[in-house]
Amino acid sequence: MKAFAVAFVCLLLAGCADLMSQSADHLANTDPESRSIIDTTTDAILAGEIDAILPLLHPQITEQAARQGIGDIIEFLPEADPDERELAGFYRTDNVTTTSDGTVRRSLREALVLLHYGEDRYGLQFNLAAVDDEPLRITNLRVVTYDPASYGPPSELTLAHHVLRAAAIASPAFVLFTLIAMFRLKRVKRRILWTLFIIVVCYPVFQLNWSTGQWSMIAPSIQTSANQLNFKLLEFTFFGGGAVRASVVDPWVVSAAVPLGALIFWIKLATVGIRRKPPKVERNQRLPEEEPDPRSDGAADPSNPPG
Repeated sequence: MKAFAVAFVCLLLAGCADLMSQSADHLANTDPESRSIIDTTTDAILAGEIDAILPLLHPQITEQAARQGIGDIIEFLPEADPDERELAGFYRTDNVTTTSDGTVRRSLREALVLLHYGEDRYGLQFNLAAVDDEPLRITNLRVVTYDPASYGPPSELTLAHHVLRAAAIASPAFVLFTLIAMFRLKRVKRRILWTLFIIVVCYPVFQLNWSTGQWSMIAPSIQTSANQLNFKLLEFTFFGGGAVRASVVDPWVVSAAVPLGALIFWIKLATVGIRRKPPKVERNQRLPEEEPDPRSDGAADPSNPPG
């Protein structure tokens, strides 16, 4: 039963990312005003209706500039209707700033509508903003294209692909095997701490861009730029491996780490051993009774006869 409990906990933790990261559609549906602006603007661009978009733009954008910019977007997109469209990204931020002049509340929204034309992908990027009780309005609207080579499957699998893929599978499997073995041991002290230690302590961490085949060690690492030097010492990779993709136009990123916590557990078990709790005494179990002393119940002592 303990082994099944460990497996259930592991699956639950592995699915936390899915439970915490809701889809863009669901997030946008919680903000009807933003969703209405995004859908109306997308429909108008695909239909070539510039006038339907003008009331949704921020007042600081002049009509002449708006017509020119939206016209360029319409001309850039293919004339045919897209095979599919989807809201691939939605980000919501609400800030409240308090100064001596008063309190200002700013609402910011970012959205990405992905248009599928065969193998080609076009993205409509939205920026919406509002201050206090003002309605949300479009402050920036542009179209971008995505190269399938930057997010699609690789043309060929390199040595890095094979090594990182094997490590991303082997590390979680080894961690899971270690957890099951640890829970099968009886009377292990600090079992919960050992569980967290085995799951969390996976180090160093390597990362692979599956589309391009570029790999790197992300922790520990040193990143340099023109005038900055950044040290990255920690990177939490639960269970020592995984793969994540930000959106359908982003590459799969495969992560693999050395299961250091699991290795330490086995080394300690094979050398000095794991500390155990003392065995419990059964409630109905009694200590063996000592034989009664003949002198205690008044029995005659043959060495001291009466008289």
